[in-house]
Amino acid sequence: MSDLEPVGVKLREAIRPLAGLLLPSIIGLLSYYYKLPWVAPYAMLTLTVAYFTIELLEGLVEYRRVKPEPIIMGLTGFTLLIHSLLLEGFLVMLLYSIAELLEVGSEALAARRLQSLSKLVPARALVDRGGFVEVNVDSLRPGDVILVRMGEGVPVDGTLLDDGLFDTSYLTGEPTPLNIRSGSLVYSGFINVGNPVRVKVLREAGESRFQRIVRLAMEALEEKSYVEDIVERLLWLWLPLVIVSFIVAYIILGPLRAPSILIVSCPSGLIITSAVNTAYSIASLARTGVVVRGSRALEGLLNVDTIVLDKTGTITLGSLKVSAVKPPAGVDEETFKAIAATIASVSLHPVSRVLSGLTGSRLEIHDIIEHPGLGVEALVGGRRVLLGGPGIARLGDSRVAGGCSEDRMTVWILIDGSPGYICLDEVVREDIVDMIRELKGFEVVIASGDREPRVAGIAEKLGVRKYYAEMKPEDKLKLIEMLKTRGAKVAFVGDGVNDVAAIAKADVGIAVGSIDVVANVGDIILGENPGKLVEVLREARRHAKALKLSLTLVALIKLAALIGGLTGIAPLPLVVLLGDDGATLAGIATVITYRTLQRYEI
Repeated sequence: MSDLEPVGVKLREAIRPLAGLLLPSIIGLLSYYYKLPWVAPYAMLTLTVAYFTIELLEGLVEYRRVKPEPIIMGLTGFTLLIHSLLLEGFLVMLLYSIAELLEVGSEALAARRLQSLSKLVPARALVDRGGFVEVNVDSLRPGDVILVRMGEGVPVDGTLLDDGLFDTSYLTGEPTPLNIRSGSLVYSGFINVGNPVRVKVLREAGESRFQRIVRLAMEALEEKSYVEDIVERLLWLWLPLVIVSFIVAYIILGPLRAPSILIVSCPSGLIITSAVNTAYSIASLARTGVVVRGSRALEGLLNVDTIVLDKTGTITLGSLKVSAVKPPAGVDEETFKAIAATIASVSLHPVSRVLSGLTGSRLEIHDIIEHPGLGVEALVGGRRVLLGGPGIARLGDSRVAGGCSEDRMTVWILIDGSPGYICLDEVVREDIVDMIRELKGFEVVIASGDREPRVAGIAEKLGVRKYYAEMKPEDKLKLIEMLKTRGAKVAFVGDGVNDVAAIAKADVGIAVGSIDVVANVGDIILGENPGKLVEVLREARRHAKALKLSLTLVALIKLAALIGGLTGIAPLPLVVLLGDDGATLAGIATVITYRTLQRYEI
């Protein structure tokens, strides 16, 4: 898919209102003004009514639902047609076509804003083919070695083969460039601001992190907003009420005043304003590497009163350091480190990312299998290797005992069934400390599969009173269910590897680290910085405030237009201008103004 394709799709949607409403209305107005034969005006107005018939049938056939706008505006056009109110009819259709084009334009601008992020990822890359040659990024495959020059973005997720300096702000929020060691993972969207570096491709372009963020955000734009969902659910009550009210007004007030009910009742102003507000939030968060799956996620987050945090991979994401290495019998330490770094380099789990930096040496690796909640299995240098917690031993029909002291994390590595281990010290990230401090008013709970002493120590450092230790994935799921049974609205924050069930069960599922496992589960994906949860909460509040202000203004304008139209104070074209276009423009302007003021708020 090209950069402009989603935008092009949106713009192609403008062809129908442009050709079916705007141009016929303009031609009809000109023919009316120049007193041309009445065949032309009737033909033009008939064409506009036919447009709404096509729109209605498309909604029924393609989307299996009734769209209210074709019924309301088609009935308006037909009423004006049979009463020979041609000027009013052309003006109504002209103004409505402008509203339709406005909706398409706002969606296209939101899509374009997201697509602009793709420019951070180059379309072509230099790949080693016995010498570096330029190829299309889509042709890169795992195992390829590419060269990323100064100023270029990393095109795909991969393993760094040279020490480098990168601007990671779009994915991590880090304001200053980071020195990244050889053997560490780098992601698409990182910008090389140092010397040229080589990167071994880990994932194809379409599955790399930054491309996934943009794609998921684009998909979120297509999801229905909360307002649109309400409109659809109330449609069968709303439409009959509107039509009956129109018939009564038609009998009592006549054909010039009665259409005011139809025009003002058209929900496009509410839907468009809500869609623009949601698109603003999605695009703004996507620029910081956060994916929010539509307005429901933001609205749901405002209802949450309990936040459950996974420990390893969330609270301690990226804050681990190797403190001891114990190879299995018969394996020297350097070989053990190479094996551990090699198998760790194919996993996106935070612990694996630390282990992948043990050494720059890499061995041949095949048959990679990731076991959620347990670890990773692969053939490394011809040996069967298992990496994970104590539970990984079950896969190798082995037993493990001992390990590191209780205040350290033990990562077991079984080589052909012989156990070795690596000790890691956990350090709580400063941004997590700040995040917990900001979560005032929430019940914060830590749920971890780690041993009780380590979980207790982390909870104490963070000032969290409730914590649960030695929890399996199914235990976390039961915890979520228990909290919800007690009436809590729960958000679960996990690393997306062994927490998928809990993420799916929570009222709001929030994932950090890998986005692959949670693409169809998580409501919010924070990327590499769990501390961004605070910013998402702020954005949710901004989203709700902007929506409330804009929809209130839209409703007031529509009410004024309705009263003016029914009383005869406002002519029908003015009712259309205020009740549809004017209300829509006012709602969008309110969203943009409020968001702009919030951006510069100190």
